[in-house]
Amino acid sequence: DVVVLSPAQLPEARDLPGVRIAITPVNGLYMLTLRTTNPPTNDLAVRRAIDAAIDRNAIVRGRYGTMSPADSFLPPVFAWHDSAPTAGRPQDVTRELLGDGWRRDGQWWTKDGKRLSVTIDLQPDRGTWMEVMEQEQLRRAGIDATLKPFPPAEFNAPDGPQRSGRFTVASSQWIGAADPEQSVIFSCGQRGSNGNNDSDYCNP
Repeated sequence: DVVVLSPAQLPEARDLPGVRIAITPVNGLYMLTLRTTNPPTNDLAVRRAIDAAIDRNAIVRGRYGTMSPADSFLPPVFAWHDSAPTAGRPQDVTRELLGDGWRRDGQWWTKDGKRLSVTIDLQPDRGTWMEVMEQEQLRRAGIDATLKPFPPAEFNAPDGPQRSGRFTVASSQWIGAADPEQSVIFSCGQRGSNGNNDSDYCNP
């Protein structure tokens, strides 16, 4: 008999006699998709600052060893995985935003009189623990972040936020196949409501 467990069920399950726990790596990840054509995430420095503000190690710490901190789009199941820093990097947040004309005004970064703020669209049926932590990490870094929940049918609908491009940051996930060539999520031809390039990123 096989059953899929949530991480929160593991401590109790590990104490059951005759039960073996198998944690299996997959080619997949949870991610924040940043829309490259909508302000303020159309600003490269802002996207880099958001990346530096997120502490992936802290996010997975309470998952009972079931998750690894994401450090690239291709996970460690591939030999082509390219590791990168996973801890928060406050100094990089400061460097990126100062170099782009942002100024820290008390708690928040501001530019031209406007606060640096983003909205994270999410599907609460998957749980919100990750997005709540990301929101807090961004706020600590001076980036105001709010959470906006959507029902799954609306979130993924052709006119929903993710497919229509009406978002700045979207909490999403990706499950890939055995082939490490996964440019489908980044290619210029995959932009639009029928494609997989929700960030609208295009670089030939």
